[in-house]
Amino acid sequence: MRQSAAAVHCALASADGSSLKPSIVDTPVIRVAALHESDAEAVARFFRNVWHGGGEGEDRKTLSVAPVENCPFPEGQPAPVAGVFAGEQIVGYLGSIPTRFWDGSRLVNAHWLKGFMVLEEYRNGPIGYLLLKQMMSQVSLSASMVVAPAARRLLEAVGFKDIGVVPNYVSILRPANVLHTIDPERLGLGALSASLKAALRLTKLGPIRRLAAGSAAVVLRLVDALNRMASLGLSAAVQSSPPQASQVDSLWQAMMKRLKAAPYRSGDYIQWRYANANLGRYEFICVRRRQSLAALVVVRRPERLDDPRLAGLRIGLVVDLMVDPADAAAIARGLLAARNWARGCDCDAVLLTLSHGGLGRLAARAGYIRMPGNVHFLVRAPAGTIDHSIDLKQSWVTRGDAWGDDL
Repeated sequence: MRQSAAAVHCALASADGSSLKPSIVDTPVIRVAALHESDAEAVARFFRNVWHGGGEGEDRKTLSVAPVENCPFPEGQPAPVAGVFAGEQIVGYLGSIPTRFWDGSRLVNAHWLKGFMVLEEYRNGPIGYLLLKQMMSQVSLSASMVVAPAARRLLEAVGFKDIGVVPNYVSILRPANVLHTIDPERLGLGALSASLKAALRLTKLGPIRRLAAGSAAVVLRLVDALNRMASLGLSAAVQSSPPQASQVDSLWQAMMKRLKAAPYRSGDYIQWRYANANLGRYEFICVRRRQSLAALVVVRRPERLDDPRLAGLRIGLVVDLMVDPADAAAIARGLLAARNWARGCDCDAVLLTLSHGGLGRLAARAGYIRMPGNVHFLVRAPAGTIDHSIDLKQSWVTRGDAWGDDL
């Protein structure tokens, strides 16, 4: 079937609104649409193409990118999903996750964008832009956390603002292993200074590496001792399920007063996000002052040991952290407990990704080194949705937000 002129224009429109000369060859009609349950089989075929090359295999996606059961944001359901069809085949997919954003004075309904995928043979064309334009017609306040420059450019083309890069903090547990293995370029740490890169190269030499690793181990033991002293009166325990929702709610209320922007957190949210369908994947470090919950650290054991960037290093993840940013003792105890948890999981290092500017000095005291980040936080806030521009340093955004806690 030959395309209409309108269909050819849609298929060939570029992200800047221009169009290419229509082809005279027959191609499938390209159309973009909001996806519904009636499209479930087409979505299943799309993900079989993505993960199994079109062959049979377990379907890992439905129309949602997050479970809807017990969702604490019912006003955002059903979460919008956009698709681009070539004929009857879905060739591009973009999902969303309902949430709320705290803007320093009120909670606003919002959506995370998640699950942005285009079949390989349809990349480097207009599909991504068409998906985003369709999604923007269905959501208001929205946010995304992305790494790839091409994805950031597309988001900015439809009105997103790049708020900045969320910092990484790394605590090394096995200095000898890390110094022997680390490759800054492979890990995406090209922004390191030339002098630091030169120093890392020197540690590849056996005698220097052993000396540096021994010195680092002594320093880390001292850091642990100082943090135990700084957090006297606080206890920490690791458990397999979240603490009581009412305790998480009280902690969130204390956090909110200190923040200008943050994705919503509550006991119901923590249960939905990190337990329920995900129970067993995450662990929960509860820091208590007497009986009160002073900090909650959500952690995840290494799941992929074949990542070529890590060259076999085992990295434990601090996926989420809830704590009053002014409670230095609770932060010290929580980050120390995360180090001890990771050591018990046979990890070489533990990684925390968190935006708030007040954390850096306290993380350094707890033995965490700030490293260049690569996860960008982008927000699209139509007029009237939030009361001020977002400052990343006064926001609380973690690796677990947007359901994006893979390395």
